[in-house]
Amino acid sequence: MWVLDYSDTYGSVFPVLAILIVFGNKVPKTVVILFWYFIVSIILFGYSNYLADRRINNLFIYHLFSIIEITLLLYFFKQVIKIKSVTIGIKWIILLFLIISVLNFLFLESSDSLNSNTLSIEFLVIIIFCSIYYFKFSQSDQIVVFHKQPYFWIVTGFFVYFTTTLLVFSLYKYTVTSYRSFIFDFWIFQEVMYIIKNLLIAYGILCFRKIKLTSH
Repeated sequence: MWVLDYSDTYGSVFPVLAILIVFGNKVPKTVVILFWYFIVSIILFGYSNYLADRRINNLFIYHLFSIIEITLLLYFFKQVIKIKSVTIGIKWIILLFLIISVLNFLFLESSDSLNSNTLSIEFLVIIIFCSIYYFKFSQSDQIVVFHKQPYFWIVTGFFVYFTTTLLVFSLYKYTVTSYRSFIFDFWIFQEVMYIIKNLLIAYGILCFRKIKLTSH
């Protein structure tokens, strides 16, 4: 189904458009990180779909994107959480993940296979940082009006996607070898959750507009 097959490319357009609508060329630092995250997503997954349409191996893109994704998202959380004890370890987490990714690529999952090992680690790390954000947010006065808070919806977009698709990616190798008939359904589910993630994030970005309007 075309709508789902290319969702990893066009899905990222929604948050980008929301950023341009709300901020124009005056994008705050935290949102700039998200902007480039989605631009990279569009470029890499657009190229991935280009290769897939021509039956050319595109799995190496997932290896590359997981490194870029965890780097950008952890720096996003660094700006949002602002807990010194947490943010101070982010660069070490990224470095460790890079080392694990290289070793995984060299010895376990090369360019002809999906990097389900490192994707599972990445997803768990992002879920942990989402949980840290929720914990800090629950202790703030903003929780009373959580539905108006941009970062709540942005983090929720990430949390919903990574928690619901963690098993899809972690069990990918097992389903491919043992239950090939189910892998299509698993991937469809992942694509649907990807669209939901980006719509939640786009809505969160649009919430900045309400804050800007009330501040005038």
